[in-house]
Amino acid sequence: MVDQNVSFANVEFELETREDIDGLLECLGENIDISHHRQLENGIDFVSFRLRESYETPEAVIAELCSLVEKLPSHARSIWDGCEVRRFDIGFESGNTNLAICTEIKHGTINRVSGIGGSLAITIYPVSPSWQIIRS
Repeated sequence: MVDQNVSFANVEFELETREDIDGLLECLGENIDISHHRQLENGIDFVSFRLRESYETPEAVIAELCSLVEKLPSHARSIWDGCEVRRFDIGFESGNTNLAICTEIKHGTINRVSGIGGSLAITIYPVSPSWQIIRS
């Protein structure tokens, strides 16, 4: 097995709502790549997306999405505000070496996430190519 260090992978943004989310996605359109968009069994519209532009740190990605949300026109912002889930899921590749990684999300960024009704989550992806997410 080739050595792989722990590394920042991405921030996936996850939204869940009972309302039509298309107006919000249209406003964010050129800035995002949609990973998943589907109806869940309970009738909730689920969408996950990433920013199209890449950034070096989770802090920078989160700050950029906060800026995009803060600038949304009122109709799109009301869709965002109506979402039941607004999750910023920070992903890391777990690696198989003894090296650790420390990533700081500063209080100002945490305040911005809170100010737009978001929550933070962390997902650690295993080295194995076949994996499944378990939510706790």
